[in-house]
Amino acid sequence: MKFALMPLHQATGHGQSFTWIFSVLLPTGETGFGAVLRTMGTNPSFTFGTLLVEEKFVYVLMILGPLLFLPLRHRHTWAFFVPAAMFSLLATGYKPLYQHYFQYTANWTANIFIATAITLSSWKALPGSRVRIAAALGAVLMTSAIFSYRDGATLQHNRLRGGFLKVGFEFTEKGQTISRRAAVGARPPPSGRIGRRDRERSAPIA
Repeated sequence: MKFALMPLHQATGHGQSFTWIFSVLLPTGETGFGAVLRTMGTNPSFTFGTLLVEEKFVYVLMILGPLLFLPLRHRHTWAFFVPAAMFSLLATGYKPLYQHYFQYTANWTANIFIATAITLSSWKALPGSRVRIAAALGAVLMTSAIFSYRDGATLQHNRLRGGFLKVGFEFTEKGQTISRRAAVGARPPPSGRIGRRDRERSAPIA
């Protein structure tokens, strides 16, 4: 899809779409995603160096920390995260790809819960599995509560961000004005009567 379908729909006609997000991994004069893969294959030490960024460590911690890295505790689940890691952790030209308050975390969301379930299920064959699994789930609940308190929207309303903006929960003057106007527009006329034309507009369609 990346090499065949997506290039057919790009606007510029040069290279492949969105390869600019891997700008540091692109050799001079090249624009295709194949060039990024070639850099990864021929210069792995340089590629690994692009991962050694504090913000990327924080990003991984914010995603996997609430689940205590359980998604990575099974050898078969690592493959689930290869596409998401390539898309976000290898990015060098666009920071929102590895900042947890942007929508790109959705690339990880489903897989982390599936991988957690696989890990916990694999523990059933171990001695004391019931205690082990119960302890893990209890620890996950506590850790998730800590992460939620720091950056979530339920336990506190001071730090939540959505994209580039901080999300506010207070009633602003502009918001109250919009609410009052919406309420006035929803009220019937003072007489309580609705004209024939209004009834025709609001009549249900069979």
